[in-house]
Amino acid sequence: MTAITDIPLNKLIAWDGNVRKTGPEKGIDELAASIAAHGLLQSLVVRKHTRGKFAVVAGRRRLRALKSLAETKGTEAAADSEPVIVLAASAGQPDC
Repeated sequence: MTAITDIPLNKLIAWDGNVRKTGPEKGIDELAASIAAHGLLQSLVVRKHTRGKFAVVAGRRRLRALKSLAETKGTEAAADSEPVIVLAASAGQPDC
């Protein structure tokens, strides 16, 4: 089962099983600029992780861009609590 919800940015972490191994940092600044101009056009897909965190199983580059944007917005506390709309997948679903 999946559900659309919002989760604070500081609760999102990159998933270790991500298949992209080359160039994950390429174009982050451009992606961040696009998100700033147009908003997040495709939601991150997350799964519940440990200690109240959520692992991003689809959208690692978007997560990096969002964190980059949050850092440039001002105070870190405000950036950390910034809500991000995500698609929360249950643990029984196949990896994205």
